[in-house]
Amino acid sequence: MAIYQASQAIYDLFDKAVVLYEGRQIYFGPASDAKDYFERMGWLCPQRQTTGDFLTSVTNPQERQIRPGMENRVPRTPEEFETYWLNSPEYRALKEQIELYQQEFPIDARSGAIQEFREQKNSRQAKHVRPKSPYIISLATQIRLTTKRSYQRIWNDLSATATSVATNVIMALIIGSVFYNSPNATAGFYSKGAVLFMAILMNALTAISEINNLYEQRPIVEKHASYAFYHPAAEAISGIVADIPIKFITGTVFNIILYFMAGLRREAGQFFLYFLITYLCTFVMSAIFRTLAAITKTVSQAMLLAGVMVLALVIYTGFMIRVPQMHDWFSWIRWINPIFYGFEILIANEFHGQNFTCSSIIPAYTPLSGDSWICSAVGAVPGEYTVNGDSFIETNYKYYYSHVWRNLGILFAFLIAFMIIYFVATELNSKTASKAEVLVFQRGHVPAHLQGGVDRSSINEELAVSRGSDAGTLPAMEPQTDIFTWKDLIYDIEIKGEPRRLLDNVTGWVKPGTLTALMGPLDASFQRKTGYVQQQDLHLDTSTVRESLRFSAMLRQPKSVPVEEKHQWVEEVIDMLNMRDFANAVVGIPGEGLNVEQRKLLTIGVELAAKPKLLLFLDEPTSGLDSQSSWAIVAFLRKLADAGQAILCTVHQPSAVLFQQFDRLLFLARGGKTVYFGDIGDNSRKLLTYFQNNGARACGDEENPAEWMLEIVNNGTNSSGQDWHSVWKASQERADVDAEVDRIIMEKPNASSNEDTADSHSEFAMPFVDQLREVTVRVFQQYWRMPSYILSKLMLGTIAGLFNIMFAVFMIITIFSTIVQQIQPHFITQRSLYEVRERPSKAYSWKAFMIANVIVEIPYQILTGILIFATFYYPIVGIQDSARQGLVLLFMIQLLLYASSFAQMTIAALPDALTASGIVTLLVLLSLTFLWCHAVPDRPSRFLDLHVPTETSIFNPPDNQTCGEYMADYLKMAPGQLQNPDATENCSYCSLTNADQFMAGSNIYNSERWRNFGIVWVYIVFNIFVAVVSYYLFRVKKWNIGKKKKA
Repeated sequence: MAIYQASQAIYDLFDKAVVLYEGRQIYFGPASDAKDYFERMGWLCPQRQTTGDFLTSVTNPQERQIRPGMENRVPRTPEEFETYWLNSPEYRALKEQIELYQQEFPIDARSGAIQEFREQKNSRQAKHVRPKSPYIISLATQIRLTTKRSYQRIWNDLSATATSVATNVIMALIIGSVFYNSPNATAGFYSKGAVLFMAILMNALTAISEINNLYEQRPIVEKHASYAFYHPAAEAISGIVADIPIKFITGTVFNIILYFMAGLRREAGQFFLYFLITYLCTFVMSAIFRTLAAITKTVSQAMLLAGVMVLALVIYTGFMIRVPQMHDWFSWIRWINPIFYGFEILIANEFHGQNFTCSSIIPAYTPLSGDSWICSAVGAVPGEYTVNGDSFIETNYKYYYSHVWRNLGILFAFLIAFMIIYFVATELNSKTASKAEVLVFQRGHVPAHLQGGVDRSSINEELAVSRGSDAGTLPAMEPQTDIFTWKDLIYDIEIKGEPRRLLDNVTGWVKPGTLTALMGPLDASFQRKTGYVQQQDLHLDTSTVRESLRFSAMLRQPKSVPVEEKHQWVEEVIDMLNMRDFANAVVGIPGEGLNVEQRKLLTIGVELAAKPKLLLFLDEPTSGLDSQSSWAIVAFLRKLADAGQAILCTVHQPSAVLFQQFDRLLFLARGGKTVYFGDIGDNSRKLLTYFQNNGARACGDEENPAEWMLEIVNNGTNSSGQDWHSVWKASQERADVDAEVDRIIMEKPNASSNEDTADSHSEFAMPFVDQLREVTVRVFQQYWRMPSYILSKLMLGTIAGLFNIMFAVFMIITIFSTIVQQIQPHFITQRSLYEVRERPSKAYSWKAFMIANVIVEIPYQILTGILIFATFYYPIVGIQDSARQGLVLLFMIQLLLYASSFAQMTIAALPDALTASGIVTLLVLLSLTFLWCHAVPDRPSRFLDLHVPTETSIFNPPDNQTCGEYMADYLKMAPGQLQNPDATENCSYCSLTNADQFMAGSNIYNSERWRNFGIVWVYIVFNIFVAVVSYYLFRVKKWNIGKKKKA
C-alpha cells in the first residue's frame, strides 16, 4: 500500500516497509527496523518526526539531515544508496529468507504450487466465470448489480424523470393542438402524415442527449473496469434495462395524448401497433446514439456524427422527400435508416383499409358527371368521391401495407445489431491503458533538455520542485504593512433549514511574515486584496503555466501598474516557485499535463501573481501530496513569509516537521469555538506549555504535537473536567490576544489613511473594458486550441450543406439542435473555472465573462455559415444576382448566430449540459412543430419541383371538348396551370404556376425579407439578454428567501 503523510500510529500498523529512490530499492524489511537502518547509515531523525516522514526525507537532499561526524560516509546518490543496501546485512538476511521460502515452497511445474495458486484464485470466482478472467463474479451477477445501481440512481434523481415526463406532456399537448382532430378526409392527408412524422422525429432528437449522459459516466465506468469490478458492457446493458420503464412511462404519456388529440385512427389494433413502433424506434435510436458515444473519444466527435446522422435520418425518412422523388445516388440511405421502416409502418397502419372523403374537386363544376372531374388529392381516381388510403400511400409515399411485418422484423434486427455493436464498443473502448504523467508543451517551446526523445515522465518529478538545489532567497518583494485582524467573529450557515455555527467569537490577527489560519467574510475589496489558494487545483486545461499567471496578473493587479511590470512580476513568480522548466507547458488534464505537485504550485503562483496586498490564504495546500511534495510546498511558504508575505494556511493533522514551519496557530474545536490562538514556539514548546499547564497530559518526546493536541481536544475536557473552550476564555493568553487586537485596531486608521486611493476599495482591480478584452482573448485561445471542436462545427456545417442539395433550406434548421449542444459543454468548462476560482477572487466581472463567451462564438459561426452557404446555395440555386446571394448568406450566418445565442440562453443558469439538453430538445421541437405547421405546405415535395407527376390531377373532358375549352371557366378563378390545353383526354392540371404562389400558401412573401431579417436580430439580442439576466438572477444574486429579518 502506498500512503501519503502517514502518522506514526498508521505506520506502526504495517509489517514491512519498502523504500525506493528514483526507482532503485534502498530498503526492504520489517517496518520497525527501517528507522534504525537509516540511522546506522548516518542519517538523523529529528525529534518528533514520524518514521514515515523520516524514510521519505532520506531521498530528498533538501530535507534529509546528516548525523554529526558522518558527513563524508553517508551515501548521497540513488546508486550509492542502492550499493549500500546490496552490501548490508539486512539485504543478506532478506536473500536468505527468500531462499528458505523457495526451498519450503518451490515454485516450478513439478511442485504444483502454480496450479494450486490458480485453483485458489478460481475457487473465489463464481461458477460461470472463465478461469482466466480477472473478474470474480459472473456477467449475469454484474448485470444484476449494475442494473440495481442504475435504478438507485434513477430513484435518487426522480426530478430528472419527472422533468422528462413533463416535457413529453408539454410536447404532446402542443403538437396535438397544432394537428387537433385531423379530418378523416383528403384534407387531413398531410396533417396525419405530419403528426406521425413528428412522433418519429421526437424520438430521434431526444435520444441525442444520451451522448452527454454517457460521456459523464465514462470516467467512472473506466475506473471501475480497471479495478475488475465489472465489464463495461455490463454497465451498458444495465443502462438499457433501466431505461425500459422510464421510456415506457414517458412514451405512454406522450403517445396517448398525441394520438387521441390528433384524431388518429381510433381502433385498438392500430393504436397498439402505433405504440409498439414508436416505443421500438425510441430504443433503436437510443442504441444508435449510444453506439456513437461508445465508438468515439470526445463529445465533439460524437456530436459531429450525431448531427450528420440526424440529417440523413430526417431527409430519407420518406416524408419530406418522397421515395419517388429521391435521387438515385443518395436514395440508398433509406435502406439503412430505421426511421424509414418505422414511418412506413405508421403510415400504412393509419391509412390501410380506409376510404377518405374528397375535400376538394377539380374542376368544381356542378353537376358532376362521369369521369370529367377528379378529387384534388394524390391517389384519386376520376369520377370517385373517395380516395382509397392504400392507393394514396402507394402513389404518394410508395409505401405498402404488406411491408408492415417485414419492417417490424427489420426494426428488431436494427435494435439487436446496434445493441451488440454498442456493448462490444463499450467493452473495447473503455480499456484505456494507464500512462505515466507527461508534460505537454506549446509547439516550439519545448525546453532543450527535454528534446531528442527523452522520456519526459522520468523527469516530471524533478521539474516540479528542484530537490537538489536550495531555492535560496526569494526575489525582493514589496514590503507589507497591512495587518489583518478579526475580533469576536461569528459565522453561521444554514443546513436543511437549521442554523449551524462555524465560527463562534473568534479573535486574532495575521501579521506580515507569519503563517496561521483564518476563516471569515469581509467587504468586497477584501477578496481582491487577498490571494486565496483553494484546495481544488482548478485551471483552464488549454492554457500554459505562463499564460495562467499572466491572466491573473493582468486582471488582479491595478491598472496603474504597467503591463511590462506585471509580466516581469510573473517571471519572478515563476522563478520563486522553480517553474521555469515547465513555464510553457500546457496545464492539460491529469495524465497528460501537469502532475499533482505542479498543479499545486501553479495554484499558488496564480495567487502570488495577483500581488495580494493583505494576505495569502491557502486551503489545505498539502492535500493529496506525498511527504516530500508537502514539505517542499510548506518550505516555500516559509521562505515566502520570511520575505514579508502575510500567509494564512489550513493544515489538518500535519507532520511534526511541517507543523514546526508555522509561527502561529488558531485552533478551533467543533462549533467554531477557539481552543488556542498564539505562537507555536521552538519545537512547539509554547503550545505544549499552554495545554500542559491547563491540565493536559504530557506530550511524549516522540509524539507529533499536532496529533497529540487533536487527541486531547477531542477528549473534550482537561484533567479538571473543563472543556478547552472555557479554559481558553478564562486564560491570560486570551486576554493578551484581545489587548493586542485592540492596539492594532487603534493604530491602523492613522497608519493607512494616506495609503487609500480612489479605487483601493473598488470591487475589481481593472476597468470593465480591460476585463472584457482579457477574458475574450483567453476564450478565443481556448477555442483555437480545441481543433476537434472547431473542425466538428465546420464539418457539420459543410455536410449539412451537401445534404441540403436534396432538401433545400428547411434541412439546415435540423442541425440547429446539434450546434447548440456542441456549445454548451464548453460553456460549462469556462463557467466552472470562473465560479470556483476567479469570481471569488474578484478577478473580473460576471458581465465580462458572459459577454466574452458571446463574442468568441461569432467568428466561428460566421465561418461555418459561409461553408454552409457555399455547399448549399450554388448546387441548388446556381449563380444568381449578387443581392440575392448576399441576402441568403446573411440569413445563413444569422441562423448560426441565433443558435449560439440560443445555446447560451439555455445553459446560462442551468447546472449542467445534460439538463440543458432536455430543454433545448423541447424548444427546438416546438420550433420545428410550428415551422411545419405554418411554413411547410401540405405537399412538401413541391420544395423540389412545382410540377411533381404524382401531384398532378388527371381527368377526361366531356365529349367533343378539349381540355382548354372544358377548363376555361375554372382557370379564371383558380391559380393553377393546365399543362395540355389542346388534348381531348387525360387533362393534366397543376394547382400552382410559380413559386410566389407556393410561398404565399405558407404566408411567406419576398417583400418581407428585410423585415424578417431584422426580427431575427431582435431574437438574437433577446437570447443574449435572457442569458445575461438569468445568469445574474440564478448564479450571481444572493436571495434571502425564507430568512427571517431580525428586529
